[in-house]
Amino acid sequence: MKARPEGGPDMAADLHRRAAQALQRGLHDEALELLTRAVSLQPDNAAIHHDIGAVYWRKGRVFKAEEHYMRAIKLAPASSSAFNSLGALLVERGRLAEAEKCFLRALQIDPRCFEAHHALGNVLQQTNRTELSEKAFRCALELRPAEAPVWIDLGGLLATLGRSAEAADCFSKAGDLDSGSAMPWIRLLNLLEKSNRVTEACQVLAEKKAMFAGTLDITVIEAKLLRRKGDVAGAITLLESCRSEVDLALPGGTSSGYFFELGRLYDMNNDTDKAFASFQEAQIRHGLDPKTSPYDGKEFSALVARVRQDFTHEMAQGLCPPAEPGATTAPVFLVGFPRSGTTLLDQILSSHQDVFVAEERSAVQRMLRGLAALHGENTNASYPASLNRLNAEDVKKLRQLYIAEHRRHQAIGDQRVFVDKMPLNMAHAGLIQRIFPDAKFILALRHPCDAVLSNFMQKFNRSGDNVLHDLAISYDEIFGLWERYAGILSLKVHAIRYEDVVANFRPAVAGLLEFIGVEWNDAVMEFDKTAREKGRIKTPSYHQVTQKIYTRSSGRWLRYRKHLEPVLPILEPWALKYGYSMDDAGS
Repeated sequence: MKARPEGGPDMAADLHRRAAQALQRGLHDEALELLTRAVSLQPDNAAIHHDIGAVYWRKGRVFKAEEHYMRAIKLAPASSSAFNSLGALLVERGRLAEAEKCFLRALQIDPRCFEAHHALGNVLQQTNRTELSEKAFRCALELRPAEAPVWIDLGGLLATLGRSAEAADCFSKAGDLDSGSAMPWIRLLNLLEKSNRVTEACQVLAEKKAMFAGTLDITVIEAKLLRRKGDVAGAITLLESCRSEVDLALPGGTSSGYFFELGRLYDMNNDTDKAFASFQEAQIRHGLDPKTSPYDGKEFSALVARVRQDFTHEMAQGLCPPAEPGATTAPVFLVGFPRSGTTLLDQILSSHQDVFVAEERSAVQRMLRGLAALHGENTNASYPASLNRLNAEDVKKLRQLYIAEHRRHQAIGDQRVFVDKMPLNMAHAGLIQRIFPDAKFILALRHPCDAVLSNFMQKFNRSGDNVLHDLAISYDEIFGLWERYAGILSLKVHAIRYEDVVANFRPAVAGLLEFIGVEWNDAVMEFDKTAREKGRIKTPSYHQVTQKIYTRSSGRWLRYRKHLEPVLPILEPWALKYGYSMDDAGS
């Protein structure tokens, strides 16, 4: 038998205590050495294994950290802290389902575990279970009402749900609780600006600016507010005054946000080269930000390519007969490439008393998950061929899933025309037509070069130094698939060009209203008022649709033509197909 090292529980406890002190001083290597000695004396001590896991995690050795957390749980299965720590590690590794189980187990053991309630709220928010997320955050606050980070997280959740007033109260509460932190006020200022409450934002900024002077986030927000008030030159001067500091900053949300705003300002000032360079730098920095969710363009491209190849005339003819339409009227789907005017159309339609617009909900994605489940798949590996296997009962189930997803966010089913606005639902027109054979599609069009350029100017998940090319490829792929659908299915489609809405509002909108089956209403002329009353608009167009119609974004790509040259061969065929010119003289 192997001899146990000299010493006993008292020595192990002393080593454990000294390790905790070393950790407080940031001496990770020393702490690990002390803990290793302690665990050699007490190999079945769960608390020591837990702390070894914590040190390994801080050192970035996540596999070793998980190993010791699991050992701690095995030794002390009633330890809520061990389950909570393992859950937090799993969140960082993207294993949200496993993390959720850990937090739930921690709460079974100790229903008053504040950390588990807070962490569970974040996991539930990331997995779009917003009602449960809010409940978890509020449980955490019942236990510790003075925890500013939870108020911030709850505020962020409420903001995504459109409950801007409540979100603002949460951020203000966090700021009062943590008076030395700029973060609550940054979140509040961003919320107010994005909710088009510019006057209130300016008031808060005036109160807090001196307290957080030199904070880059505050400076960027101040520049945004100057722009919103029409002082573009002043905003440029403000941002350029700290340019040297930003150039030396590590890539991240703040520095990329700085360059996105600087790009917008130079664009408004018609300084095209500086604008493009700023957006390019913004995309590079955004891509290097560890907080940026990686965009798997290859996965989307593979899906589009597979559907485009497999969705044939023969397959369409082999589809089962559609189920009898249910009591719910078929939705109208507002689709198009992002930044093609879908938010503008949303606000116009929302101004009509007989129309309800659901904004960017994942109901079609919910049907896709349901489709996979019907065939025992984790992913839709056999999609779109799996559409052939749907019977009437399956169609009914998928339709119910779609309706239930929308009802999670708002009531539907009244007598108003229901419009589902999610631009890239155009990739699933075949599925939509199968489930809702009477569905109508509004296809929002914009000059492809303007649409791609406008996306390039935004902070999305895709990022890096090749964004412009990737966007052009995505445009080509998605419209190639759309034309495939259009050539095979008898889709009910009304195409409406952004440029026509801007140049000839009344006839363009009248044709749209006629298509969806409602009469003209003068309220649509005041769509900007509707947008202001709505509060926070979640798309990058939030500050544009609260203004009257303007034309400065039409044909903007011409100023950037030399920068777009590498992608023009990809986009030109689509421009010509949809009636656009590639010449300076036309649009």
